[in-house]
Amino acid sequence: MSDKPLPPTDKRLRDARAEGNVARSDILTGFIAIVFATEAGFASVDIGIDLWLALQRAAFAGIAGPDRIDACLRLIPYCVGLIALFVGMFTLIAFIAAVLSAWVCGGLSLAPKAIKPSFKRLDAAKHVKTLFGTKNLTAIGLALMTAGVVGAGAYGLLRQRLALVGAMIESQSLAFDLSAGISTLRALVRVLFAALLVPAALSVIVAKRQHLRGLRMTHRELTDELKQTMGDPNTRARQRASFAEAAFATPSARRERGHRALLMNPEHFAVLLHYEGNESEPPIVVDKAVDDGAMRMANDALLERVPVFRFRRLARHLHHHGELQAAIPPSCYRAVAIVYRIVEEIEPLSERPNTPIEIDDDAFES
Repeated sequence: MSDKPLPPTDKRLRDARAEGNVARSDILTGFIAIVFATEAGFASVDIGIDLWLALQRAAFAGIAGPDRIDACLRLIPYCVGLIALFVGMFTLIAFIAAVLSAWVCGGLSLAPKAIKPSFKRLDAAKHVKTLFGTKNLTAIGLALMTAGVVGAGAYGLLRQRLALVGAMIESQSLAFDLSAGISTLRALVRVLFAALLVPAALSVIVAKRQHLRGLRMTHRELTDELKQTMGDPNTRARQRASFAEAAFATPSARRERGHRALLMNPEHFAVLLHYEGNESEPPIVVDKAVDDGAMRMANDALLERVPVFRFRRLARHLHHHGELQAAIPPSCYRAVAIVYRIVEEIEPLSERPNTPIEIDDDAFES
């Protein structure tokens, strides 16, 4: 079993995003850049040929003149302008590809912390270790699969186009050769793009899964985060007041609307409750599990935004004495009322807690 069995919370994901730790797919970035660059090249091929011919005519005219050095110096700004034009165009394409790839992999974000100097990036041992890690080996496997798919597609298309090569040699026409060559190249490139779609999509899925796996948390990390986000004195005082109010309120004063809630005794028991909101019918035990099954149930509940409570004594009691698809034992009514009172307060919130809520065992007297 993994040493970090719990999925990352929203806070952990936000902190990672602020540090520039987001899902990335180099294959997708390269795919988008190549698509844009080749399409831009095909669209500007006539303009490029005209510019090149104009440069040749100017060079030949300068060579034929009396002062060749002066003619060459006059051509330098023209050449620099052409180089800057094409470099700028492809730089813009690379930037657009990086932005689109980041958006597809998980959204755009600005991370000032990512550009700050850090000695962690200079850890050579860590980088050497990652060379043989699962992430890098998966990337190598995807790259090899991509190369195989692209090679097979290119081989199949070129075999079909071999007859055209003989026709180009026999025609001895520059216009025909240029037209046929560009047409063949365009068909080849687009077939390769189609072959690259599947590896690019797979790389996005793998990148997202590896990113989430790298941010998984242990129970201790969840506890520490819970103390930071919900453990301040004011929050604890409000929570104790809610416990007391729920524990001593009359049935008519309690308005549990709670739907589902998961009670857990970490690493041992998990019990899933469901409440229809009918005051004449107590909550029922929907499911329960132990050990690895309990952890899986807690992970699923966190992912589905079901409120999760670390109420050890109550979870243990319900697991031993509660029957599946049956009402909870009467001895648990008061403690479960506390749980559903908290759930009632959580429901109107636009963002529900994504970490287990700790409830002291003193709130349940069996």
